[in-house]
Amino acid sequence: MLDMLKPPAAPTCGRLILELLTAIPQHTAPAAVLIRGAAVFGFDDNAVRVALTRLRQRGLIASVERGIYRIGPSAEQTTGWIVTWRDRASWLAPWDGTWLALSVDLSDLTRTDQMHLQRWLQLRGFQATSRALFLRPANLDRPWERLGAPPMPALTGHFDVHGALPEQTLTHWRSGPWNAQMRRALERLRQARQSMADRSLEEAARLSFLTGSDAIAAIVREPLLPEPWTDAALRQQLIQEMTAFDELGKRLWFRIMFPDSTTASTCKGEDP
Repeated sequence: MLDMLKPPAAPTCGRLILELLTAIPQHTAPAAVLIRGAAVFGFDDNAVRVALTRLRQRGLIASVERGIYRIGPSAEQTTGWIVTWRDRASWLAPWDGTWLALSVDLSDLTRTDQMHLQRWLQLRGFQATSRALFLRPANLDRPWERLGAPPMPALTGHFDVHGALPEQTLTHWRSGPWNAQMRRALERLRQARQSMADRSLEEAARLSFLTGSDAIAAIVREPLLPEPWTDAALRQQLIQEMTAFDELGKRLWFRIMFPDSTTASTCKGEDP
């Protein structure tokens, strides 16, 4: 699966198509709309059609009808996690010092499946305390609903663990990079907004895509840990700034992808 959480220096055609579909209402669009969007990054009609074929073969997109595509089942798990960036802070609950625990049986998993599971656990803030046990602070409202299902049926149970953890278990959370990533993304958003007026429509759209992708990646990489491991005020600042930036970016992209102003105005007011 494409790693949509990795902010691109420049997107591949396939990644661009997936992100455009993620941002469009109902995650569905005709090929002609995607071709207009892809042209912003210099991809021609043929490159888009090749990318569409490859994405469909991998299950990352599906054909609704001839020439119309939507996000496919293989991409929904990743895109579903990404589009939660607006609401993630509302998932938080006061932390009472208890821990969520997952017991994981790795014995029947291939190396690839183990890597996918490790990625899933890492993004959700779980830290290994042994080969089979992973913990995170129990500071989420309806945690197992929020965290979602793992990528394969490897979990054998979960329970609350009370009490302090060994020092070595806390090291990962203390040294996590998410605060620095959020701070950098916030500064880039502010700089990008200030420079938009001096750019052409296509240049501004490219900048909004790259800067917005970086900011969303920083938001969803932050594993919603309580303070002092996460700067909660910084998280909220970044989400607020990205919300405003996202509306600006949508207006730019819909002007390009939907030249018909009626279609554009209908789409731009809806959340992805």
